[in-house]
Amino acid sequence: MRPAQFYILLLFLLLHSALQAQYVKVNPPVNAINRVENAALKSTLQHTPLSLDLPAGGFPDQIHHLPIHQTIPFITTPEVRAIKAEKLLHKEDTDNNLNDPTHTTRAVTPVIDASFEANASVMETPSSNSIAVSDDGIVVSANSDGIIYFSENGTNLFQSTWSGFFNDNQLTSSFFSPRVLYDPVEERFILVTLHGKTSSTSRVVLSFSKTKNPVDGWNVYKLPGNPLGDGSWFDFPSIGISTNEVYVSGNLIEGTDFKQAVVYQINKTDGYVGAILDWQFWTDFFNGPISITPASYGQNGDYGPGIYLISSAAVGDDDYWFWDLDNDIDGNPEFIGYIVPSDTYSPPADAQQSGTSDLLDTGDSRVTNAFYLDDIIHFVHNTDVGGGFSGISYGRMGIFGQNLMTTNFGEAGVADLAHPGVASFATSASDRSVTISFLRSGADIFPEFRVVNVDQGMSWSSSTLVKGGETYVDREGGVERWGYYTGIARRHNSPDPRTWSAGSVGANISGQIDHSYKTWIGEVTNGTMVSTSKVERSIDFSITPNPVQDEMEINFSLTKVTPIKIALFNAQGQLVKTLYSGTPMIGVHKQLFHLGGLLPGAYVVTISSANSRPVSEKILVVE
Repeated sequence: MRPAQFYILLLFLLLHSALQAQYVKVNPPVNAINRVENAALKSTLQHTPLSLDLPAGGFPDQIHHLPIHQTIPFITTPEVRAIKAEKLLHKEDTDNNLNDPTHTTRAVTPVIDASFEANASVMETPSSNSIAVSDDGIVVSANSDGIIYFSENGTNLFQSTWSGFFNDNQLTSSFFSPRVLYDPVEERFILVTLHGKTSSTSRVVLSFSKTKNPVDGWNVYKLPGNPLGDGSWFDFPSIGISTNEVYVSGNLIEGTDFKQAVVYQINKTDGYVGAILDWQFWTDFFNGPISITPASYGQNGDYGPGIYLISSAAVGDDDYWFWDLDNDIDGNPEFIGYIVPSDTYSPPADAQQSGTSDLLDTGDSRVTNAFYLDDIIHFVHNTDVGGGFSGISYGRMGIFGQNLMTTNFGEAGVADLAHPGVASFATSASDRSVTISFLRSGADIFPEFRVVNVDQGMSWSSSTLVKGGETYVDREGGVERWGYYTGIARRHNSPDPRTWSAGSVGANISGQIDHSYKTWIGEVTNGTMVSTSKVERSIDFSITPNPVQDEMEINFSLTKVTPIKIALFNAQGQLVKTLYSGTPMIGVHKQLFHLGGLLPGAYVVTISSANSRPVSEKILVVE
């Protein structure tokens, strides 16, 4: 039997969610002619207990064992490899004078505000960058080597290799391909890290931050990477969230051959409270796609039950596949597929880089990132933009009728652009402007990291350099693995459009390894409003205990003398009472408040002043 404290915390999380921006997911028409019922097979319900309880502050960054490194090339199909090889022959004969008809300059050109160095690639390649940012401005940067937490001005708050981070002597193989996101409703980070490239070692390591500050520790679950027990292992993850669940998709690999796509459907509330994790998985998708990408809500909020997903053909095609996972685990969900006609797209040849004959792997044409907003799925992937050169394909697909618009961005004959990420670059749901992050390289260009905007009318801006390459990459000889994906995340509570991006550039890692990758982080703005990092910081405060019975203690600190007000609101946003109004001195303060007479339920405590942004904390009053 689960303890009463568990149910109190579970109730708190559910009521907490009710105070936030949540949207009802609407299922597409059931009579669509392109609809495929029962498009995947569902497993039985799985139950995984908490595997690791990572403490506040984390473990010291030391490796208790040396991970076993397994160098495996980018995994795709033989058909993709043949197409890429043929295109490379013709690309090498290109006169490098192709015009790029896709590049316009009507959108707002992105401006880089904060910019700083993050994770290096010493143990693993490629970087496989992922990034998330909280409403408090904590940036989590992950690559295949490890994890770093930053403040928004680039101050390093915590750093560890994956081996040191998990500190688990059962995880002795290689870690790779992390994905991290921030849940703006529950105010938690969710992290997935893959482990092992054999069926016996493969694990999908899923971690939930215990609070909105990742320094406070994580609940960690080790899910099997070989869920069918058929000798496969888990590769190329994507991650998404809905109101109640988290989804981890990927590919099952046998040896080095693609076998099939898989989607894990997981109760996220279990992970937030450290309970036994209820989950199930989906396989045997009707058209055999490589990678199915879940689309989280693109701005401040989430939607559900279930989630939308999208995939493209790695080998290229004139169709996309839209997926509707139509309910949560406890609602007897079904996976429904839709075939969506499109313009033809295809994988590009591999990329050149300055200073070496080694090529960079551009991967294939699978979707690498997506989000959902205002009945539109936004998504990106690599594509041939002419002459075998790699460029970016950006698409918008309406979920009703699956109407599709796509546009390409590239520099055919000059450079290759690859491994994109996409995030909303707007302050309203109806504005479809986006920022896209990507990597760039060419015969006269070291591997570098850039961003570009697309506006409401599908016009591209000029791209902006986040960080130029410092040297060429030579980790393996021949074709070097390159990126796989770049990280991009929206700062949800910013008053102006603002995203954070993480990507890799060619660099020497001083004293460790030459011709590898460094991760660089850039805060992307429109250059017209004040950065959130330059607005006076909100008042720091905390509430204990929470849930609250009779009384609570509020701790807060001030850096200047200023009038403040502490107020209590109910779940409907109505003022219940003003707890304090005055002008405290500079320093740390503790205030004890009695809450006798309040009905049990969810409330919000807010501290405001004339000189800083209001801050709030959710509390649960219990009997």
